[in-house]
Amino acid sequence: AKRKHTADAAISTASAKRKHTDAAISTASPNTQPLPPFLACVPSRFHPAVDQDLVIHPEEQTVADFVDMGQREPNEEGTGRWLYNEKRRRIRILTLGRASKSVSKLVTFLEAFFCGRFTFAVDNSAPRPPVTKKSYRTWNKAVEIWSILDELIPLVSKTDFGVLALTDWPLCEDYSDNGDGSDAIEVLGRACGDRVCVVSSSVPSIFELCCTTVHEILHLCGFDHTTSVQCLMNPSPYEPLLAGTVFLAPFNIWKLCILFNVVEPESAEEFVIKHYENLLDVWDVCFDSSGTTEESDARKWLVRRLKWKQGSSKKKSG
Repeated sequence: AKRKHTADAAISTASAKRKHTDAAISTASPNTQPLPPFLACVPSRFHPAVDQDLVIHPEEQTVADFVDMGQREPNEEGTGRWLYNEKRRRIRILTLGRASKSVSKLVTFLEAFFCGRFTFAVDNSAPRPPVTKKSYRTWNKAVEIWSILDELIPLVSKTDFGVLALTDWPLCEDYSDNGDGSDAIEVLGRACGDRVCVVSSSVPSIFELCCTTVHEILHLCGFDHTTSVQCLMNPSPYEPLLAGTVFLAPFNIWKLCILFNVVEPESAEEFVIKHYENLLDVWDVCFDSSGTTEESDARKWLVRRLKWKQGSSKKKSG
């Protein structure tokens, strides 16, 4: 199957060697792009700059790059991104292996994160990819992720924005020149420009599964990696997960507004507030946020972010 462009694997611990044709990348800092005032004034403490020694991929996508992608036709060179519209807003979820037990909470989180703009439908009816692990290439008991993606590409319908395969199998990507698995590394997920992505549910927690899945879906939406600040689209591994890496930095939350065509300042501000409120509403439903866990730290971040917004709104009105 022809692949239009490949988005980088989530939280990979090795530099990607695969030659891929990502959409136009600019080395300019995303923070130099004009943002609406309600995002431009967000304090840097919410998304601090990262240690550049931890950066895996130095490229950075600007807001202008993202807008430009939306003005181009998606093609094999990966110069464009698929546009969201009311007729193409479904993301179909297929489960492989025994991943179905994770689906309910995952869908709840995804619906909150995207403010209901996408519909998520678990659909394991035919046609569907092979459901047994032996149907795919494996290296060291991990399934080579592109063998799954190639099966998914023909299954995307005209009414799908994309297709997500969720599996409990460990996944790997082989970067060897001859494809013999000698340079296969473990990955948590991968998306490609043909509107398909794969995520492994074999992670320590539903929290990490949700973060990885949103990261890959955002790749489907045309988002590239962010390397300058803590952000959900930062591919660098952090253990434990830092609260700022679980949410979108201001320039990426603005891309989300652009994706859904919510660009009038007042409406966009309402959308962003709703985004955070939705996440807070479902947080305790999806995660165990008691004690000093990554989940509880992220929940505290959400509370601080909303309180800051409420305080800034009072100052503005005063």
